[in-house]
Amino acid sequence: GGNKKVNDDAGAAFQSSPSVAIDGSGNFMVVWEDHRNSYHNSDIYAQQYTSSGIARGANTNVVDDAGTAHQFSRSIAMDGSGNFAIVWYDYRNGNYDIYYQRYNSSGVAQGVNTKVNDDVGTASQYPSILMDVSGNLVIVWYDYRNGNSDIYFQRYNSSGNAQGVNIKVNDDSVTANQQHPLISMDLSGNFVVVWVDGRNGYSDIYL
Repeated sequence: GGNKKVNDDAGAAFQSSPSVAIDGSGNFMVVWEDHRNSYHNSDIYAQQYTSSGIARGANTNVVDDAGTAHQFSRSIAMDGSGNFAIVWYDYRNGNYDIYYQRYNSSGVAQGVNTKVNDDVGTASQYPSILMDVSGNLVIVWYDYRNGNSDIYFQRYNSSGNAQGVNIKVNDDSVTANQQHPLISMDLSGNFVVVWVDGRNGYSDIYL
């Protein structure tokens, strides 16, 4: 088929930063930042599609914050059955935190938006998420709780229960910045994190 417009608003609102995930049957989900509710307030929207590219329902606002805080930099992951989770960073608490939301394969929210970083009052940004075939997931981001940006991750089981606490990934003892992590995962849930690292005085790639 031809190109398809995903956002279903009719106005001139600004939409940006899309991400997409696909399940084992070819059904897929698109997620993006959306300003349709206010130019000064970005929300996270999502749209489901069948494997034939047919939209399932309308665009859905993922964010359950009733205020006008910004939500940014979304990432999405989907398991083999079409259950999915979306992660973003969120200013609803007056500083940037990482939030995520789980959905079943029918697009029904499972629980509420959940804060991922377990510290209070510092900036956490640019998350990435992956899910294994059973629905267990890992979220990774960079985090300023130690005064400089470090890489952290948090594991969740398929029911959305946190497995342990936030874990720092980078092992340097200096105050260099580590940023922009990405994650990859195998079918059994083993995962690798890669990021940009300044411990040597310039930018290197570490894992």
